[in-house]
Amino acid sequence: MNFIKEKIWPKFTGGIVLAVIIISFGSVIFHYQRVVSDGFFIAGMVCLLAAIVNILAHAQLFAGFFKRKKKGETDEEYQANKLKVREIGSKKNAPIHFDKFALNMLILAVVLILAAILITL
Repeated sequence: MNFIKEKIWPKFTGGIVLAVIIISFGSVIFHYQRVVSDGFFIAGMVCLLAAIVNILAHAQLFAGFFKRKKKGETDEEYQANKLKVREIGSKKNAPIHFDKFALNMLILAVVLILAAILITL
């Protein structure tokens, strides 16, 4: 129970899941399955993309980018400004960062894509 309080926004995610269920039943009743299914699938892909961007934003991909010697910079200044390889390596080897936003977007993406598939069956 503590994991749910720390990692998931129950009101936000639960509200959207409830809305997806209600809209799914409405689409089956009023025969708009294909339109609603397409909308759910696109929304699921957008949520998945948002989660991936959030995870990659915390991945320190550009840490330790190659630095050139600036024009007019002496060798001593260049050596003083040189990147510390150990610090950059520890940043890049850090575990993948999942925060609340990424986890909730992944949950919503799975729910929306599964709802899109189940509506069209």
